[in-house]
Amino acid sequence: MKLKEQYELVSLAGDSLLIPLGDEGVRFHGVVVLNDESAFILEKLKQEQSMDSLVQALLDEYEIDEATAETAIRDLLRQLDEYGITETKGC
Repeated sequence: MKLKEQYELVSLAGDSLLIPLGDEGVRFHGVVVLNDESAFILEKLKQEQSMDSLVQALLDEYEIDEATAETAIRDLLRQLDEYGITETKGC
């Protein structure tokens, strides 16, 4: 899975934002405000990632257990997929 290239992850006034670019801005009206963990995951999704690589990255960065990391990632990916923000090859 990977973040579509038509989205830019930016930091503005201490907030992490996901902004649609070009034609995607016409389809997706708005900006997504992210918490730190979601911004961290989306930063990783700038390149193709597997579920295992995302879980391991989250475990390495934050003090959480594997089940919590996997649930958080699955929930975020489900939301991103619903909005058409990621390219998913299966997860």
